[in-house]
Amino acid sequence: MNGLCNTFQPLCSRCQVNPRLKKQRWCRACLTASQRARRVASHTDQAAEASAGVTHAPTQAMPSVTQAPQPPALSPEAVPTAGASTSVTQAQRQALQEYWNAVHALQVRRQLRQGWLQDRSTILVPLEQQVKHARQRLVTLGINPEALRGG
Repeated sequence: MNGLCNTFQPLCSRCQVNPRLKKQRWCRACLTASQRARRVASHTDQAAEASAGVTHAPTQAMPSVTQAPQPPALSPEAVPTAGASTSVTQAQRQALQEYWNAVHALQVRRQLRQGWLQDRSTILVPLEQQVKHARQRLVTLGINPEALRGG
């Protein structure tokens, strides 16, 4: 052994003057200058994009679309109970639809599914509340929800 130890620090590969940072190719000054230049370039790109005018594609004529008549939202069981006449108000129609949706959701969730270990009360209780509120709304609108249940 000749007493020489390897204490040589490699120089910056950019400026070739200062020693490199540990586990880096560049010195601190070159690295900082590079980061500043990158930030300035990205900010100017963003500013150019923000100030660029918006170009629109040529507009195309839209074909005229007419809506097909929709069947009433009432279920077959609900029509006779809504009144002898067919003059069901929009509020009653909406209330009936909400009631049927809530009942259906509750029935679907009541079915046991294999592999579900979740506490079902966290799902069923809110659904039962929705059915209850929908039923109360039907009563206030003059529709008997007990007659609807028979179907």
